[in-house]
Amino acid sequence: MGSIIKVNEYKDFNNNDILTSDGSGNVTINAAAMKSTPAFLARSIAQQDISDNTWTKVQFTSEDYDTNNTYDNSSNYRFTPGVAGKYNLYSQVGAYGISAASQSFAISIYKNGSDYIQQRQAYAGNDIESGGTYALHTGGTVDVSASDYFEVYLRVNSNSTDVRIDYNSTRLYTFFGAYRITGA
Repeated sequence: MGSIIKVNEYKDFNNNDILTSDGSGNVTINAAAMKSTPAFLARSIAQQDISDNTWTKVQFTSEDYDTNNTYDNSSNYRFTPGVAGKYNLYSQVGAYGISAASQSFAISIYKNGSDYIQQRQAYAGNDIESGGTYALHTGGTVDVSASDYFEVYLRVNSNSTDVRIDYNSTRLYTFFGAYRITGA
């Protein structure tokens, strides 16, 4: 037979709340070390034209959430965590060239201004739907200092002068996010 312990808050030795409950089964974790923050998810909500075969910074202008105001969605489009630790970073970008020619795509998460995590994909002309959008996803777990910063870049070589980063305003399509891994 087990025992039942009823409490509405757990405190540390300095009387700081660790866990609290509202009495209805909703528990709040109050200890910062137990939260997967900072965390953010930003996405593109507008089409972005880019030059063919050129690394271009992706402008994620809308935030679904940003727990610690660590992502700048208005000027430099970068994540600066402010808290050291291990982070899971991830991004997906949809892009297309207008013509149905051979295309290659590369997405990269840059760390402190340099290529750090990259994914590439190539398509032959007969695999390309004219005006079709192709999405690339990349990500990884990264050891981060508080002052590191991360940005997403895309390169599309489409044998076309008209290349665009695509978006969808009602669903998650072109996005960039991160969260701190607790216990790591």
